Amino acid sequence: MSTDVWADRLGARIASDARPWIDRASILDECVSTQDEALARADGRPGLLVVARRQTGGRGREGRAWAHVGELGLACTFALDGSSTADPLLAIRVGLAAAEACDPWAPPGGRIGVKWPNDVVAMTADERGPHAKLGGVLIEVKGGLALAGIGINVLHRAGDWPPGLAATASSLAASRPDAPVPTREGVLERVIDGLDRWLGATSTEVRAAFAARDTLTGTVRTFVYDNRECTGEVVSIDPDGRIVLRAAGGVAVSIHARGARLMPGMG
Repeated sequence: MSTDVWADRLGARIASDARPWIDRASILDECVSTQDEALARADGRPGLLVVARRQTGGRGREGRAWAHVGELGLACTFALDGSSTADPLLAIRVGLAAAEACDPWAPPGGRIGVKWPNDVVAMTADERGPHAKLGGVLIEVKGGLALAGIGINVLHRAGDWPPGLAATASSLAASRPDAPVPTREGVLERVIDGLDRWLGATSTEVRAAFAARDTLTGTVRTFVYDNRECTGEVVSIDPDGRIVLRAAGGVAVSIHARGARLMPGMG
């Protein structure tokens, strides 16, 4: 689908749906970062969606680079009302929308999970890691806006990944090759539908949905909190509250989720 046709269809749908949190869209052939473009183009007014067919300098949390290969993935940013940042569950809401968008391409017998704090992963039937990363979410607060960036690997195949990513990344097409071939346009529409649902959901509903997709509980992980490492089996994660670990000797360790950082590890 050409950029112009995609833009016309998306614009028509946004106008007909009349959703309160999105009222316009820009589809770009190429940009460095949809986050930066959304900030510049929104001019302080929420409701803008920016999509790039090619993104050359995408980023994840803590400034990490996000690999966007050609026109194989979905890269988009929603400029939301900055008052949304009063909701500490915003990143989880956006992550749930991204995960739901990926559901039709879950591995056979498996499911799509959310790896706290911001990854969307494909879980195989036995649910043991490592889990392949399908996408991620980035929330940045700038200029009175909450910029909700979403990247999803859609059409990548085994030979498309940059060095170092082939062992940890996957795409919707590769995750479920027997399913209808996904399109970026279709995945984006599913993301929009999911955001409409989860941006308006109660905190109780969000926590329950996150718990159902959580990939860390029951695994041994290391977190950095207050400049120290805490290692143990993850007992529970409340994305707006605390992470509880069972450390060596069965000692319970509780840390604030919002101040914790997950160290790299399996899945």
